[in-house]
Amino acid sequence: MSDEVSIFILVLNTLFYGHSEGQGDDPAGDTDDDVILESPEFTLFEGDSVTLRCRHRTLGYEEEATFYRNGSSLETYTNYQPRRISDTTVEMTIYPVSVSDRGFYKCKFDEGTESKEKELKVEARRRNITLRADRNIIPVQESVTLTCNVEDSTGWKYYWYRRTSKNSQVTRPQTAETDESDSISISHGGIYTCRGRRTEPDVSTPGSDEVTIEETVPNKATVILQPNWPLIYRGETVTVRCEIQGGGDTKWTYEWTPANLITSPTLSEHRINSNNYYSGEFKCRGRKDSYSLTEWSDVIKLTVKPYKPKAKLSADNRDIPVGGSVTLTCSVDPSSSGWKYDWYKDEKTSEPLNTQDAVFQTTGQMTVSQGGLYWCRGGRGDPVYYTEYSDSITINKYDAPVLTVSPSWLSPGDSVTLSCEVEHPSAGWRFYWYKTVPKLSDNSYIYELLPDVHSAVTLKVSPDRVQHFIYDSVSLSCEGNSTEWRVMRFSEDHYWSYCPNLRSMTGSTCNIKSSQQRDAVYWCESGSGEFSNAVNITIQNAGIILVSPVHPVTEGDSVTLGCKLRRGELLSNVVFYQNDKLIQNDIRGELNISAVSKSDEGFYTCKYSGKESVQSWMSVKAVSRPDSSSSLIPLIVGLVCGIILIILLLLLYRYRRSKDSHFIRPIQSESTNQNENSSSLHVDACLYESVRGSEDTDNGTVYTF
Repeated sequence: MSDEVSIFILVLNTLFYGHSEGQGDDPAGDTDDDVILESPEFTLFEGDSVTLRCRHRTLGYEEEATFYRNGSSLETYTNYQPRRISDTTVEMTIYPVSVSDRGFYKCKFDEGTESKEKELKVEARRRNITLRADRNIIPVQESVTLTCNVEDSTGWKYYWYRRTSKNSQVTRPQTAETDESDSISISHGGIYTCRGRRTEPDVSTPGSDEVTIEETVPNKATVILQPNWPLIYRGETVTVRCEIQGGGDTKWTYEWTPANLITSPTLSEHRINSNNYYSGEFKCRGRKDSYSLTEWSDVIKLTVKPYKPKAKLSADNRDIPVGGSVTLTCSVDPSSSGWKYDWYKDEKTSEPLNTQDAVFQTTGQMTVSQGGLYWCRGGRGDPVYYTEYSDSITINKYDAPVLTVSPSWLSPGDSVTLSCEVEHPSAGWRFYWYKTVPKLSDNSYIYELLPDVHSAVTLKVSPDRVQHFIYDSVSLSCEGNSTEWRVMRFSEDHYWSYCPNLRSMTGSTCNIKSSQQRDAVYWCESGSGEFSNAVNITIQNAGIILVSPVHPVTEGDSVTLGCKLRRGELLSNVVFYQNDKLIQNDIRGELNISAVSKSDEGFYTCKYSGKESVQSWMSVKAVSRPDSSSSLIPLIVGLVCGIILIILLLLLYRYRRSKDSHFIRPIQSESTNQNENSSSLHVDACLYESVRGSEDTDNGTVYTF
């Protein structure tokens, strides 16, 4: 045993056991022997510490004692040096005990008296000493329980030790200074050990294995993302920073998750880019010293994309309405924060647009009123990181058509000519005429496309009704003398398209599934620009629809309106309304109009068992009739021509009579022939009537009513 270890054991004995044991005791104890050797009766283990005491009943202070093992004196061994602790007691400590210390021991004083021999038994292994903690981290303002267990634990007392670092001195926890039980509660971090001790005789175990306990301090750790972009792309860089609230001047070290960020634990921040890291979750905590640290921060998720993003440009309309504008939207997909957008027109190399060129709305949106080719791109950060340019979008701006009426002032029964012209005429213009019909229910309008008066085709709809249930199949056919017709549509969102795409066309027939379509106007159109009558098709997701004709009803014809449920059966006890006014309420299931008149034109709806259909417009086509004033003209002309004819016959009769009795020159017959030509022309003029339809001009279209 080295001198340093012996001194350490003496210090521990002095610190924890004192020198009172044996002082004032009866030196003889319960025997009549003058000298007694105190040694343990139980078996020791290697590594234990044992103190042998030699007591004399009456001997004075001046006498010294010598210890013997197996009859041999131990005074020559520096590790077994006795020491006097009282006038009558000398002791010797063996630390650490080993199998070589087995044997029979006695002690002998200088005056010749000696004790009886006692056997010291040592097992050739170390004693099991375990130290357990119910948890290794002390939560804020809480504690951890340590439990010490010694093999052959009968009669043991427990002693606890704490160090604040690997090289610091051993101290006893404040809570364990008076607590000698096998478990204690602690509230401070550190390195803890324990050992056991029995006092009669004096045996101590070696220390247990060390247990490290960490203490959670109340300071809160927070991960800050700078800039605050949870999604970055190839070439971008962000910084993750760990901030300790209320950290003061403490020199913190930092721990990070994921662990590969701990390249330098004294740093509170790390720079992240697509070259050194990929997507993951980040959290941190601060360490105040070796055994005091904060709780883990909340997690921040960062996604790193290994590519450069491309801006996405969209428009709410590709055509600028007359006097209006369209809104362009630029975005980065997937969406992330911090982007600002530059807008370009016509050329990418041009300078970005400014407020004089467009109206900038919220971030990523711009309103334009000029046609052209537009691009955009996004940028963020300092220095600015740019996305790829978006695909271009062409915005069309057309000259506003001008509608003129001739004559300007009209009287009932007059004809009127409407002209549609564009300011800068060019080849290829097509003109479409619409009639507006007011909707009384919501003060809005619907538009009827007027047919081409020269059209040689008719649009047929099957089933022949305006309203259709969702998921119904509807067939639209162009019936005429040509196969070059296509079905066109104009939807409620103001977009033109073929029916509904070219793949749905079979010859001149369009088959649509109403589940994929919206309300729209359909018509037939040829490649040369001719078009047929137009029909409105509405798609209803309700449980009831109105059955009404898609084409205008000719005045004087009969028409039948009905009501239909989604399950398809015919209904009775149906209520019908025209322009929101009740017109039929009885047991009939249909509304029959035997001779339609112009007054029957309007919005119709039906109601059955609490369910009401939406409105549909029924148009009535008037039959052309001459007015009363114009009907008198042929009568008058007929009378005049009849009178003239009678006069001519009389003159002819007189001429033939006079020919028999007088000489008439041939030139008179020429004169008479000339009068016949004039009358004939006059008659012809009386019977001639001019009729005009629509006719093209150089820069517009004329429609005559």
